[in-house]
Amino acid sequence: MDDRQLDSRDDDALLSAAATSGCAFAAFYDRRLPTVVAYFRRRVRRPDQAFDLAAETFARVLAGAGSFDAERGPAMAWVLRIARNLLIDAERRRVIDDRARRSLGLSPVELTEQDIAEVERLGDVGTTDHRGGGSARAAAC
Repeated sequence: MDDRQLDSRDDDALLSAAATSGCAFAAFYDRRLPTVVAYFRRRVRRPDQAFDLAAETFARVLAGAGSFDAERGPAMAWVLRIARNLLIDAERRRVIDDRARRSLGLSPVELTEQDIAEVERLGDVGTTDHRGGGSARAAAC
């Protein structure tokens, strides 16, 4: 499936396909990472914490993609529920849980100054429907 076909699929279809397609997951990630980062940026003090929480959220999304059921609600509601639960746990424990990321064998992301500025921008202006960018897709497809 090419990028145009993935970009034309709705979130529910992408997330449903993500359990078996790295390209579908990458397209969903590219599209919705800004929303999840903005969600966290409005709730935590530091941009790096917002990004760490977003990374762990998407690691959990990837690990649990096979359990997503569009009949129980939309994809982003499911993702934001994961994000909310992760944030609650992080606040209680005063540490960001990274078990899902580690179980997938993913290294922590080192943010550049440009990355931090982008996290700040997302928290300041909100989110838009970001389609494209291709950073995750290029690595996965």
